[in-house]
Amino acid sequence: MADIAAKAHKMERLPRRISSMAEAFITIRENHNSAVAEKFIFDNINFNTSPITSKYSKDRVEHRTTLAYAAAALIILKKYDLAIQLANDVTRQFNAQGGLYSTKDSVAAIAMLSQLQQHNLISSQSRVIVNKQELSINQAIDFSENIESIEVKKGIAAVEVHQIHEEDWSQLKSTFPITVSFKSKRNRTISHFKQGKQVNLIVTLPNGYKIGDLLHVSLPACLSWIHGGGSVKQFTLDFAGQDNLSIPLVVTSKIEGKQHFALCVRNMFEEERAANPGLLVIKG
Repeated sequence: MADIAAKAHKMERLPRRISSMAEAFITIRENHNSAVAEKFIFDNINFNTSPITSKYSKDRVEHRTTLAYAAAALIILKKYDLAIQLANDVTRQFNAQGGLYSTKDSVAAIAMLSQLQQHNLISSQSRVIVNKQELSINQAIDFSENIESIEVKKGIAAVEVHQIHEEDWSQLKSTFPITVSFKSKRNRTISHFKQGKQVNLIVTLPNGYKIGDLLHVSLPACLSWIHGGGSVKQFTLDFAGQDNLSIPLVVTSKIEGKQHFALCVRNMFEEERAANPGLLVIKG
């Protein structure tokens, strides 16, 4: 099926020339020109730094993608020590939902985890030290006390960490401008809000849209986006090729003094691309 799809889209399933870590992984997985692919890995990853670095990754997403595909390839080559170093660097960056920032690095991580599973590197024969007690994997799974420390003594073990995740948009460093305003149905700027009125939240990208730009909004108590029969307070919308978004909102309660709300624009592919106008104020 892959060969048929590749032919239809005029794509080479097996690259003639390796120019990315994904292509190196595919080449090694298919046992095709593996020596060249292995050389590509060691030419482009510096294993002598902590954390390990990639020599050509442009951003954080690309860096994690590179490390994950390299780890998957090295597992196939049975260079387990180096592969686990890379895998640890990738997995420690998983977010509270157990994934990475974008689809791109998440797909690479899935390829890496798949190879770990296929090569039985994570097995019940491993032993760990939990709260200074040496246990088998099965014993560790049934461990009922609060875990304060864990160390792998023998073999390889997968450790899942549950934690509260807080995202502070005010800490995002703005890398491009955005403008925010409220307009009436007649396109007049609104500075004061009355209960029961409909207003349009206008968010504009003066420098233009970039593929993957998303708007994240957290509304104040007095405003709601009526969508799907519900009163929505937090939501994410795609600019979908446009330089601005207009979101119809309803003032659902009376405003005493001032209320605050927040929004930001982030790119689903580039973790560094973000814009944050700061905490915004509305008045009754």
